[in-house]
Amino acid sequence: MSCKVPASIVISVVVGMASACGERIGPGAPQENPGFIGHDADANVLSDSNGGTTTKVDATDVVIEAKSDSEVVTDVKQDSSAGSQKPSPVPSPTPTASTFYPNSCADIKKFDPNAKSGNHKIYLNAASPSRKQIDATCDMLEGNGAWTLVANYLHKGNTNPPASIRTSDLPLIGGDIMGVDESTLAKNWGHAGAQLLSGFKVNELRFFCRSSENNRVVHFKTNDPNCIKSAQTGVGNCLGINTSYVLLTEHTGILPIAMNAAKGSNQPDLAMTQDTFGMELPQVNDITWNIGVNGAWECDFGSNDSRHDTLHRIWFQ
Repeated sequence: MSCKVPASIVISVVVGMASACGERIGPGAPQENPGFIGHDADANVLSDSNGGTTTKVDATDVVIEAKSDSEVVTDVKQDSSAGSQKPSPVPSPTPTASTFYPNSCADIKKFDPNAKSGNHKIYLNAASPSRKQIDATCDMLEGNGAWTLVANYLHKGNTNPPASIRTSDLPLIGGDIMGVDESTLAKNWGHAGAQLLSGFKVNELRFFCRSSENNRVVHFKTNDPNCIKSAQTGVGNCLGINTSYVLLTEHTGILPIAMNAAKGSNQPDLAMTQDTFGMELPQVNDITWNIGVNGAWECDFGSNDSRHDTLHRIWFQ
């Protein structure tokens, strides 16, 4: 609401008074934003019945805008003879959902420490006007972290579907039951390609896998910079994991504790899927992590085939 009143007036900001135009704008009068300006028409004075704080101004016009109960903005229009008068600065607002563009689950948890695990909205190119909103599966529990899922393959034994290299969105968790084939579920099957992954700030990678070949679980995280670089560029390998890992919930695997190899593909989109880390053994198949490359689906064992049900996941934070 806005109105004009004569010059040489006193402005008083008080809740529930009559407007400067003589109209009731406090409690009892329906309107979009409750106002709080009172006006004594006989004395040409804006005032309140409880003696509110007043400010004297000399101006040609005064435009008063009634906002919410917590904010009033006055725009003082002065003529050439009036003194300088500026309204008090309005504090910057706390970020809201409309101005918050998280680039990862870690950003969400930093903004809201009570955020729950599940699917959330994040943004690619979050700092750019061309940002794109996508869905991401977040794990807000493991290790008190905030993990963003970037690879998810629930594979059925004796099948060999192609991996899905994602360039514009991330896979979401579907299920956990071994033997289920998720290869036909576009939103659940796949992994972030190097170019997509390079658009995120990655401090740690987290690996999880299990299979029907054995009852072991591989679950650990690493902050090895060469492994992170390999994931985001395809250059290098993850051999440094053997000295920079932390075992996580349920881990019972041979890897990465006994790892002595990380072949590295030097192919950006396969760095996290092709023999990413493993243990080379003489005269027997290597124990390794492999996701479908050359038809092998392997978690903490070596078979060079697709016989077994497997589940592979990679997260970052």
